[in-house]
Amino acid sequence: MILAGALIHEVAVAVKVGRSTISEWIHKDGFFKTKLEELRSQAEDELRFSAPMTNAFMMAQLRNLAESGPPESRLKAVQFYFEKFGIKDSTTTSGLSAGDALILKAMQKCEMPES
Repeated sequence: MILAGALIHEVAVAVKVGRSTISEWIHKDGFFKTKLEELRSQAEDELRFSAPMTNAFMMAQLRNLAESGPPESRLKAVQFYFEKFGIKDSTTTSGLSAGDALILKAMQKCEMPES
């Protein structure tokens, strides 16, 4: 629960002890602190390992949608991409990768009125 971001009082209620007990475990109990740090490190390692794969998959899906989705979805996908990566000027492909330039072209093909 602690690693998931639960508050001390939420953990205390769940394990039926006082808040001060949880606080003591976190700050003073060597075994608890060590185990908590091990679990935190393990969770961070798992995230570092899985995040790039998830990111690559999501970017591929976003590109597919921008290239071949229905016009309204293409536009939303491209707008999301440009907002996410801070690309403000959508009139030029200079400085963009080939994939990004393809997304820009897809955006330019589906000019839709603002909603």
